[in-house]
Amino acid sequence: MDKWQIQQRINSLRWSRETYEDEISKLEAKKNRTKLEYTKKHRQAMQVSKFYASKRTNITSIKDSINGKATALAIAKCEETYCVGNEDTITQYIQSARACLKSNMDRIDEEIVEIKGQISSINWEITRLNKLLSETESEE
Repeated sequence: MDKWQIQQRINSLRWSRETYEDEISKLEAKKNRTKLEYTKKHRQAMQVSKFYASKRTNITSIKDSINGKATALAIAKCEETYCVGNEDTITQYIQSARACLKSNMDRIDEEIVEIKGQISSINWEITRLNKLLSETESEE
């Protein structure tokens, strides 16, 4: 390899390294957005539990204070709507979404590690080519 070819290869590797570093930045931003969504889903699950618990408490207190067939039917419908089974279904849906988001974060971490490995290889190759270039220049 002559001096010009070595320098071109070094420049090409540096460009590749910059491209990989940009890709890592994008992946880290995506991971941060995913992490925020993951946290949001956790809060939603907590809110669902609080909401259903408060509704069941309200229904019970209304049931204790009011009598009548229409009220009993309305309360029965409310109890069905705000039953533990429905709460569990919604909570499970949210937990599934969280599991998917966690899986995405793990996949992003794996991609980042892989890209960092490629950057490390590029850095090693640049170092090797710089040594070769300096040897070529000293021979001239």
